[in-house]
Amino acid sequence: MLWFLRELKITLPKVSLVSINHHPEVVNFKGFGVLLPHHYPPLFEQRVTLRDADWQLALDTWAAYMGDDPSKVNDMRKRPAGNLLFLAEALQAQLQRLPNKTDGLNAIQRFFLQHLQLGCAPWYNLYNRFWNELKIYGFGDFQLDIITQRMRNAGVIEGGDQLCITELGKEILEGEEDYTGYAALDHWIGGTPLHQTPGVGTTGKIAR
Repeated sequence: MLWFLRELKITLPKVSLVSINHHPEVVNFKGFGVLLPHHYPPLFEQRVTLRDADWQLALDTWAAYMGDDPSKVNDMRKRPAGNLLFLAEALQAQLQRLPNKTDGLNAIQRFFLQHLQLGCAPWYNLYNRFWNELKIYGFGDFQLDIITQRMRNAGVIEGGDQLCITELGKEILEGEEDYTGYAALDHWIGGTPLHQTPGVGTTGKIAR
C-alpha cells in the first residue's frame, strides 16, 4: 500500500499507521476485521506518523519482494523496522513460503501434512487450525483451496471434504522423498519463480 501511495505521484498529507497483533478485548485476535466499532477510536489515537525512513524501507522491501532473488528479502528482514513493527516477522513468513532445502516443503504445506499425519480431517477444521496458528499469512479459504489442490495434484494429500495424507506425503515428512520432485512448480512466490528457487532452511536462511 505504501508503494502504491508513492506511485500516485501526488502530494500526500502525513500518513499514519496503526500496527497491532493483539487486542486486550478480543480473544484470538486475527486482524482488524474482528474488531467492533468502539475499538477503533482508541487505536486511532495510538497511530504513528510515518517518517522518510519508513517510506524508504517500505519501497526497498517491495522491490525485494517483487525481485527474483529471495536472499534480498532475507537482507531486508535484518534492517531496522522503524515504525513498520511487524515487517521482519512478515518477511520471515514470506521466506518460509519457499521450498525448504531438506524436503522441498514450505511452511504451509508442512503444517497441513503434519496435522493430517495425526488423522484425516474435514477441510474446514484444517483451515481453522491454520487460521489460529499461522494467522500471519492472512489467507482466506480461496487461497488455501489453491494450496491444498496443488498438494492433491502432487499426490501428498487426497480427499474432498475430508482430507487425508497419502503414503507419499508421509515419506516426504520423514525425509525419504522431496516434494519438489512431485509438485508443479509453475508459479511464483512474490517475484521469485519456484522452478528457479533454491531451498530455504527453517531459519529463513537461503540455501545455496
